[in-house]
Order: sequence, then structure tokens, then C-alpha cells
Amino acid sequence: MRAAAKPLAAIALAGLLGGVLTSCSTSSPAAIVNGEAITQTQLNQYLEAWADSPAYVSSFDNSAEEQYEQQVQEAQSEGESAQDVSPPALVEGNGTGPAVFGMEWATTEIRLLITQVAVQQYLAKHREAASPGEVAASFASQYAVDPSVWLQITAQAREGSAEWVADHALIDTKPTNPKEDKEFYQSERSYFWSQVCVATVDISVSNNGQVDLAASKKQADAVASELSGAKGGSQPPVTSGARYCLTPQQAIEQPEQFRDLLGVLPPGQAAPVREGFGYEVVQVISRNAIPYSNQVAAIIDIVAVTSQSDTSDPKVNSILSAAKIEFNPAYPGL
Repeated sequence: MRAAAKPLAAIALAGLLGGVLTSCSTSSPAAIVNGEAITQTQLNQYLEAWADSPAYVSSFDNSAEEQYEQQVQEAQSEGESAQDVSPPALVEGNGTGPAVFGMEWATTEIRLLITQVAVQQYLAKHREAASPGEVAASFASQYAVDPSVWLQITAQAREGSAEWVADHALIDTKPTNPKEDKEFYQSERSYFWSQVCVATVDISVSNNGQVDLAASKKQADAVASELSGAKGGSQPPVTSGARYCLTPQQAIEQPEQFRDLLGVLPPGQAAPVREGFGYEVVQVISRNAIPYSNQVAAIIDIVAVTSQSDTSDPKVNSILSAAKIEFNPAYPGL
């Protein structure tokens, strides 16, 4: 049975300092961590990067609404009024936060950004850094948890979020739910690879100047069968072909049908994909799988299994406690 996964919206938001937060700014800092500022302009860029994803907004707001309803029920069961419960912290909220965003949501995200800065500073001080394989495992885990959100956010946001969770796993190295972590890896194994190499063949059969889809499909099926090692008949004529390798970051930008084949086709096997010109036959030549390990389990634990938030991690809390953090008074609750 697949382990229950928490929404990507709840765990991956602190991942943009290395990607989106790049512009220079003279605006007042939203916060300062050991002398390193998170400026207001940077915060706005960060919030916009995630709020531009309809899937993220829906996931986060639904989670906030569910939490609110639960708090209302608890309050009423204790004889208290529902009016005593704070309204849900929606992404847009009532627009009292920066840009058009809710203040409570923005404040929550500032806390996560502060956490990331403090952890990155700690790792730099101890000369530690996540390996490319660990970052790839983080990318795969977050993609598997919520593909719709992962596909909608920018490449910079994905890169930053993958790096952040891999960094967090260097601090929180002991998985709390090893059984569930392994179940998640096994059920989502098609996401866990670092490079795939493919051969492609374009198939297009014309009839009176128009693409004959039926004939093109028949020929594409024959080519796929031939490339997959089936016997019988000579290989049909083809119009073009190519061989190349893709990282997950590159593969995610490909058309959906092509992208989906990359993680599931066994090496050596081929299958046709519908294209505007006819069909493209895709053969997976090789795929570098990310093997399961304690560090991969720690990453999955943070992303998909553990219910605690980043800031409830005792090791992360100790890093935050030792940091000198200054807050902008414009954000109440920090």
C-alpha cells in the first residue's frame, strides 16, 4: 500500500533563495539572518513564483480551509464560538500582505525563507553540501508528491526547492518512518532517475499532401516493434532520427506523452508518441536510476511522509535558536 503523502504545498515553499531571489534591491528587508537580508522585493518575487501556479494555490487553500474547519469543530466541542477561530490563511487572503497576498500566508513563507537561510549558512560553515544525486532524489520526490504543482512552477523554483529539501535532509538525516519511505520509493520508482538516454525516429506518411495518421501509426508501431527486438519483416522506411540524453530538469519541459514514457519504458524498449507531423518513436537506451539509500529515505521522509513542518524539526530549531534573526515589524506574528 502506498504511504499517504502530504501536499507539496506544505513542504517545498522555502526553495527559491537559490533560484528566484537574485535581484538587487534597496527595499527594507523582510528579515535579516546573521546579517544576510531577505529583501521585500525578493520576498515578492518568491511569493509570486508560487502563487502563479493554480494547482499550488488550490492545494494550499484547500489545506488551509480543512485546518480551519477542524479548528472550528474543536472550538465548538469545547463550548467556544467559531468566531474565536482565526480565518484560514489563504494565499490571496484579504490582500493585506505584500502585493495582493494574504498577510498570514506571507508571514508563514517568510518563516520558511528564514529557516532556509539559517540552514544554508550552517552547512556552509561546516563545509557540507548536498550531492547531485541527493538533489536529484529531492527533485524526484517532490515531483512524485504533486506532479500538477511541480509542472506549473518555474524551472528556477523547482531547482531551488530541490536544493532546499536536499539541504534539509543533511540536517535531519534519520528517517522517522522508514517503512513508509520505502513504500513511497517503490510506488513512485518511475520518478527516481538522474538521466535517461533515448533514440527517436520521426514517422510521417503523406497522402495527397496530407499526413495520413492511420498509415503513420501503422509504420510507427512497426518501427517500435523492430527497435524493441521483435522479429519478422524488414524495418519500415523512416524520415529522421536522433540520439540524446536528458536530465529530469530537461525532461519535465518535454510534451506530456514523451515525458511520461521516459520513466516507465524499460531500457531497449520503444513506443510511438503522437506528434503534429505524424508519430515519433521513442526508445529508451539507458536510464540511470537513483538507488534507495538512507539519504534518499531522509529526503522522502521530509517531502512525502513526515507530518511535522520544517520548523518543528528539533535539529533545525537548534540552528534557528543559535542564529541572530531580525524581523520587519510590518509582518506581525514573526
